[in-house]
This record gives sequence, structure tokens and C-alpha cells, in this order.
Amino acid sequence: MSGLDDFFDKAKEVSQTAGRKTSEYIEVSKLKIKASQLQTKIRQKYEDLGSSVYNAVKAKSEGTEFILDYVDEINSLKHELRAINEKIDFLLGRNICPLCKSVNKKNVKFCSNCGAELNPQDEVMGV
Repeated sequence: MSGLDDFFDKAKEVSQTAGRKTSEYIEVSKLKIKASQLQTKIRQKYEDLGSSVYNAVKAKSEGTEFILDYVDEINSLKHELRAINEKIDFLLGRNICPLCKSVNKKNVKFCSNCGAELNPQDEVMGV
């Protein structure tokens, strides 16, 4: 192979890597926007819950079933948010400790802060 062929092969490899990184960046950005939207929904549900409880107490209402509905909705939104944040962490090469929530390098087996065993990133994302 000539030097020119080596140059073009290397340029192609760099271009593919840049394209992959750009795609990851775009995906992370979209996930962060979705996470922000979910956080806004969660805050709104908390506000709605507070208003509903206030109104129920003010009206001396005995029924509190609506509270469970709000709790279920909030828990569902939090679960969805957690899944998105885990995917963001995976795409950014983060490995979050389930005990102390410290950020660790992608392929380490134990938390650098507390020593807890970590799940490999491929297992976390089902790869």
C-alpha cells in the first residue's frame, strides 16, 4: 500500500469515528431534553397534588383516593426519568454506583468511593 492509501484509510477511520461521536452527542442531547421535560412534569404533579390536598382539607373531604393516583403517576414518571438518566450515563461512559451514587469509569468492577461491586455497563444496558 502506498502512503496515499494509508492516508485515505486513516482519514476514513477518523471520519467514521467523528460520525459515531456526533450521533452519540445528538442522542445524549435528545435524552437530556426528554429528562428535563419529565422533571417538569414531576414538579407539576407535585404542585397538583399539593393543591388537591389543600382543597380537600379545606372542603373537609374524607376521600383521599386521589392521592394514590398522584403517587402512582409521580412514581411512574420517576421510573421513566431514572431509565433515561441511566442511558445517558451509559452513552457518556459513566458507571454509577448503586449505593453511593459516585461516578466511576466505564469498565471498573468496584466503586472507587465505597468499594461496592458495580454492574458492567453492558449488563446495565442489556447489551
